[in-house]
Amino acid sequence: MTTNNSEKLVLAKIYYNDAEANIAMGMLRSNGIPCILDNEIAFTTFGIQLTPNNGIRLMVHQSDLQAALSLLSSAKDN
Repeated sequence: MTTNNSEKLVLAKIYYNDAEANIAMGMLRSNGIPCILDNEIAFTTFGIQLTPNNGIRLMVHQSDLQAALSLLSSAKDN
């Protein structure tokens, strides 16, 4: 986990369901990985997808990306 607030945020995963996105965010945060959901309000309000990147974007610090991807992958496997 990083404490540098100026570190670049990067995309960990795109979700097309707000419940799944919030569960993933909670799992990462409970494991000490700070993260945010980007585009959540626009996606859930309008419910449309104009491009493949228009879902709810789970963003993490660049230094936390590998740990986040590992956690997300292990949760998917269970």
